[in-house]
Amino acid sequence: YVMSQTPGGYDASREDADLRRRAVRERWHWSGSGNPREPNLVLTPDGDGYRLNGRKSFSSGASIADMLSIFPERDGRTVIVALPRRRDGVVAIDDWNHFGQRQSESGTIEFKDVRVDARDVLAELPPHEEQPAWMTTRLPMMQLTFVNVYLGAAIGALEEARNYIRTTTRPWQASNVQRATEDPYILEHFGLLKAELLAAEALADRAGETLHAALAKARALTHEERTAAAAEVYAAKVNTTRVALETSARVFDLMGAR
Repeated sequence: YVMSQTPGGYDASREDADLRRRAVRERWHWSGSGNPREPNLVLTPDGDGYRLNGRKSFSSGASIADMLSIFPERDGRTVIVALPRRRDGVVAIDDWNHFGQRQSESGTIEFKDVRVDARDVLAELPPHEEQPAWMTTRLPMMQLTFVNVYLGAAIGALEEARNYIRTTTRPWQASNVQRATEDPYILEHFGLLKAELLAAEALADRAGETLHAALAKARALTHEERTAAAAEVYAAKVNTTRVALETSARVFDLMGAR
């Protein structure tokens, strides 16, 4: 969903409206390849178009996407390209360990002399310090996605633990109760995890509402308003990361050795 915002998210060209309509009509799955910690992809002129070369690891969803949002360099300036995933020369490298996560595919994508037509280039980005506030909202949008992914993992972990405790877990033998759901240790620590999770949900919802209000201002958004909204998103991410890690680990203490 974040990558599908690329058309129109950076003051794109006239191709934008048609591209967005086609994406909805044909139900495209968007992904991207923009890991900033590696050398950038490079466009070089080739006739009336370009050739794209380079590789990016941690390209979430790119190997199974219909369209890719990428940000290569052209003559030293960053441009936005919407590229069909199945174009010749786009190679998915199977080097991602799913570690049990469903729908997770973040392996390396390599671009080998990939043809890029002039119409595939949606816009050229101004230098970062010259970008208006509305053009810089993609990063907090992406981070808010992570907030809710982590939150969902924590909610799921606690629900699974609750069901397991109710049906399988035995009370500690010195607790003097008959059922695990009456064990004071389990009740206390399950309650603490639940309280932390409810607080994390509230903070995540508040961050979402704040960012939504900022996005609604569109080109009228100021840098101060953008910064304030982003700060709430990042606070929610710090908190949700901690709560999700603690919850998904501590539930094993409550469920028992089985």
